[in-house]
Amino acid sequence: MKKKILALSAVLLLSLASVVYASDSIQAVLFPVAYEFNGKTKELPDELVTLNYENRAYIPARFVAENLGARVSYDPDQQVIRFNNSNRFDAATLQIGDTIAGMEVKDFDLQQADDEYVGTVQFSGSALVTGTFSYTMDERLGELLLFTVDRNSQQKLPQLSHDTRTLSFVFTNTEDAKRMFGVSGGTAPASGKVAVEIDEFFLNYQHKDVFNTAKLNDVYVHYKK
Repeated sequence: MKKKILALSAVLLLSLASVVYASDSIQAVLFPVAYEFNGKTKELPDELVTLNYENRAYIPARFVAENLGARVSYDPDQQVIRFNNSNRFDAATLQIGDTIAGMEVKDFDLQQADDEYVGTVQFSGSALVTGTFSYTMDERLGELLLFTVDRNSQQKLPQLSHDTRTLSFVFTNTEDAKRMFGVSGGTAPASGKVAVEIDEFFLNYQHKDVFNTAKLNDVYVHYKK
């Protein structure tokens, strides 16, 4: 028997195991089980455990939720544990290492201004999204290769909870992106519906403007309008 204080990382219930009562404490048994998500086995980090108590298994909530594409956060003021399976996140509770829409938060710089958070969040991880690319020559900005994400793909990329606009970004590897899309400097405006694989997503939300970036890995189903 081993006493464990259950915190945020061990709260979800599943049925199994046995129970023992002890006045004002809980006695639970360590339960060395394996975890499999959609056919793929994942190792439980050393600092996390699974417990047996009253014929039920208490499992690490964050570990399970994030491997299923959901998010977990804890509000210490209201003592509420929140689960959210969307791509939207609250800037006030963001932490490095959080997983949002399958991408990990590597760094961020968010400050509250005019009743909303502005700043940047850097993510690692890849995503396959559909949308429309548009290539134009802007007199002020020069070449502009913009990708606007389809509504049904927006949930595949992280987005601030107070950002209600269509998700879009430009590519950091511009020359590679131009080659993949079949455009070049000085050509006429071009656009098309595509599916793209991206990584290194960088969210930049600044006072009503979003200038997100991402690295383009590949382009699929490319056709011009």
